Amino acid sequence: MSLGHVAIIGFGAIAQDLVAILASQPQGAPKRISVLVRQGRIAQTRAALGRDDVMVTSDLDEILSARPDVVAECASHAAVRQFGPRVLAAGVDLVVASVGALADPAVKAALEAAAKPGCNAWCPQGPLAASTHWARRGFRVSGR
Repeated sequence: MSLGHVAIIGFGAIAQDLVAILASQPQGAPKRISVLVRQGRIAQTRAALGRDDVMVTSDLDEILSARPDVVAECASHAAVRQFGPRVLAAGVDLVVASVGALADPAVKAALEAAAKPGCNAWCPQGPLAASTHWARRGFRVSGR
């Protein structure tokens, strides 16, 4: 079973590991990977990836218009606050690696309010859990 289109917010150590793990799957590797980074990091990220088949952009709308099946936040608490509600409002599942962002009741409430029916925010029990067991354990926000 393929994951389809996986989008990733950030390209630090966790995101780099996630891309490597996803790309190395003999069966079920995503058909497409997209990465959202800051404007000044696009060229550096493309060079680090060393691949032409990954979309690298600083525009969340560009990623959402490509209809990812899931977005994995691998950046920061600020990224959860800034992008999480928009991802969920677009009807796309969200994996939150920066789980500490949920300690802010306003962030948690914004995610809950934005989630469309059938849409989920998953918080795995550890940063690398996002790469292997996204939906098995941890906190979950569901759209109604």
